[in-house]
Order: sequence, then C-alpha cells, then structure tokens
Amino acid sequence: MNIKYFHNLTTQPLTLCFTVSEGFQSQSNTQMSYQLTLAPKEKKKVSYGDVYCNYIISLSVTYNLDGMRHTNDTCVISAVSDMANLLNNSSYIAISGLSSLQFEADA
Repeated sequence: MNIKYFHNLTTQPLTLCFTVSEGFQSQSNTQMSYQLTLAPKEKKKVSYGDVYCNYIISLSVTYNLDGMRHTNDTCVISAVSDMANLLNNSSYIAISGLSSLQFEADA
C-alpha cells in the first residue's frame, strides 16, 4: 500500500477523488479510484493502490460555494510536470486555495 496525507486548508468542505495507474506510460492499463471528504482544516491519511498500481494520474476537487457546485479536475499530461511531481513524489498534499470561474452576462 501507498500512503498520502491530504490536508484541507480552506474554509470549505471538499470531496477529493483521485485515480492511480501503473505509471505515466501505462495510464490505460489497470486503474483504481479513491474518494474522500475533508472538512475545513481537516487532515486525512489515505492508503491507496498496490505495489504495481501507485502512480496518481488525476485529482478532482469538488466543493460548494455561493449556491453552486464547483469541480476542479487536474490530470497529469507530462511525467516531468510540477503537478506530477506534487502528486507522486510528495507524501503530504495540502489544498490551500480554491478558485472559481468568473462570468459576465451580455459581454
């Protein structure tokens, strides 16, 4: 099993869903998905995957704000990206801010 610590530093309850695969090069092979909820300021330890399936390829963060549900999806598209490094080489991941889309009417 692999272990990751998730920490919600925001003021909103969050639902996290992440998907792991056998590695960046074999994303279409075996995949496993995990979901957890984090209250504001809550930390959780999560065990996931196995010895072969342990590379995080995506992370989705869902929260409610101003009467709307927001989902931010992050997918690893390069094994050398900052996000790939954060998701796969760190044991501690904190969500420290949320940004939402901004809209204008009749623009």
